[in-house]
Amino acid sequence: MTAAHSFVAGRYRLLQPLGRGGMGRIWLATDDVLHRYVAVKEVVPAEGLTAADVEEMLPRTLREARTAARLNHPNVVRVYDIVVADGAPWIVMEYLPSRSLYQIVTMDGPMPPARAAHIGLGVLAALRAAHRVGVLHRDVKPGNVVIADDGRVVLTDFGLAKIIGDPSVTRAGVVLGSPSFMAPERAAEAAAGPESDLWSLGATLYFAVEGRSPYERISTLATLAALASEDPPRSKRSGALWPVLEGLLRRDPRARWDAATVERALRRIAGPSPAPRTVVVTRPTSRPNAGRATMATLAVLAFVLTIATLVLRGEGTRPDGQGRTASPPAAAVGAGAGPQLPSPSPPAPPPTPAPSPAALVLPQGWHIYTDATGFSVTVPASWPVTREGTMVYFREPGGGRVLGIDQTDQPKPDPVADWTGQEQYRVARGDFPGYRRVRMAEVDYFIKAADWEFTYLRGGSRVHVNNRGFITSRNQAYGMWWSTADSRWAQYLTDLRLIQRSFRPAG
Repeated sequence: MTAAHSFVAGRYRLLQPLGRGGMGRIWLATDDVLHRYVAVKEVVPAEGLTAADVEEMLPRTLREARTAARLNHPNVVRVYDIVVADGAPWIVMEYLPSRSLYQIVTMDGPMPPARAAHIGLGVLAALRAAHRVGVLHRDVKPGNVVIADDGRVVLTDFGLAKIIGDPSVTRAGVVLGSPSFMAPERAAEAAAGPESDLWSLGATLYFAVEGRSPYERISTLATLAALASEDPPRSKRSGALWPVLEGLLRRDPRARWDAATVERALRRIAGPSPAPRTVVVTRPTSRPNAGRATMATLAVLAFVLTIATLVLRGEGTRPDGQGRTASPPAAAVGAGAGPQLPSPSPPAPPPTPAPSPAALVLPQGWHIYTDATGFSVTVPASWPVTREGTMVYFREPGGGRVLGIDQTDQPKPDPVADWTGQEQYRVARGDFPGYRRVRMAEVDYFIKAADWEFTYLRGGSRVHVNNRGFITSRNQAYGMWWSTADSRWAQYLTDLRLIQRSFRPAG
């Protein structure tokens, strides 16, 4: 279903996609019976699944909904309903304006240990609630931890959850989950228990303070090998959080810290809980056929939703598949906190992904460039602008950095497949001498996106490139090329994140 006003079960009006996970697409929708916003998960088979896998999706989805619903905990996404439409299951959940931990770290950078500890307490509370009723989450990772705009920490996506003792959700030889955040015993297909979820919590907190998983490698095979034989590298930014990380990331589950020990330590590090923030989410009208809203209604709603939303999770996924594409306004869960106010007209969809560039704090010497075609982006003011066909280039005078932005009104449906095809063609053609792939992965940016990151030799020096392709609407997509000297890649990564964060598409 792609139409802006499609209905599910004659009740849930789909407004726009919010994101995509490994086994589903998330929509922002309105419940036309209770007149509120909801998040609706459409279960979509991933590429490469067998017929048996697809057949198992319905019972697996039912298990996911029942698992989450039985927990009834403030740190677990609330499930309102599950319906079957056209033979496919749909899960109806609370809608919560939020960003995932992956989005926050990717766009804002690693966080202080105290803030990571506060988030860890929320995730730990969700896990303890699940473990008390015999449920293992099995896919704790930054992309499945969301922080609402009112500060609430929520654990989402129980799609891989398992009832302890129930063998029906696994098959021999199949390991489900994200390898960079998967406990060693799970990667080895050994018996897994609550300790495995705690290990994943440790890897997630490591990511929060370091910006990467402790076992992130260039391939899934390399990640699994590291899990089996290596201790986690000492975190440089964890400070007082390091003993917790070290206690959780022990390969032997019997030596791992238990939940009570972790909670005591996290509370000491986190300090007082931050005061909750009130977020107002406007309630949809009870008149589904009401006329078009006036511009003034729309302006107020857009302002409220913009305040309630931060940018786009440029959640660049790693080669292990951590994280999935999602649109920027929010992670796919959440009922709005605070009172629901009546609206005299149908709700407008949340604004496009990034925060207004005008609201960004620009570094000295940077400005907002607005192109004649309508897009805007923050760039250094001293960089001259040139146009080559549909491509707009910004080049650093006397330096090696280049930003290029291309666009098309005919998006291809799969950015990863598009980049993979271009990689094969352009490398074979000799466009990138000494080519080395860094990663090719779906990322969390606008509606759908992928990063193609690589290095190659130019003039005897190695150049580092990130090529991001992303879809912003059904008839608009962009490409964003960023290149620097390989030796200075890390130095300028903050600049790239600012550029990605500030980008606004035409229209």
